[in-house]
Amino acid sequence: MVLINKIISQIKNMKIVLVLIIIFLCQVNGFGEEKPKNIHGTSIILSGQIIDADNNEKLAGVRITCGNESNIIHSTLDGKFFIYIKNRSLLENTHIEFSQIGYGSKTILLNDIKSNCASLTIDLKSE
Repeated sequence: MVLINKIISQIKNMKIVLVLIIIFLCQVNGFGEEKPKNIHGTSIILSGQIIDADNNEKLAGVRITCGNESNIIHSTLDGKFFIYIKNRSLLENTHIEFSQIGYGSKTILLNDIKSNCASLTIDLKSE
C-alpha cells in the first residue's frame, strides 16, 4: 500500500512538472515568433471582416486569394481575415479576390490600399 501511495505521489509530481514544461515551451515559442514589421514602408497588414451585403451577417469560410492560386486563405467563423504581406513592392498590381459559393466575388487592387496597416469591411452580394 505504501508503494502504491508513493507511485501516485510521483505521478502527481510528474504531472505538475509536465505542465510547467509545457508552459515554459509555449513561452519560449512565443519569443521566437517573428512579429510583422513595417520595414521601410514596404510591408502591409490587411485585416477586416467579410459580411453579407444584404443583411450584414458575417460570412465564414470566404476564399481569399492574393495574387495567385498558391496564396489562399479563408475567413474565420466570424468572418474575420488577416493578411500579412512582407514585401508590398513585389506584389504591385496584385489583386486580392474574395469569393464564396452563392455570392458574387469582390476584387481589390493592392495598389489601391494607401495605408500599410488597413482594416477593411468586404461586403459580398448574394447571387
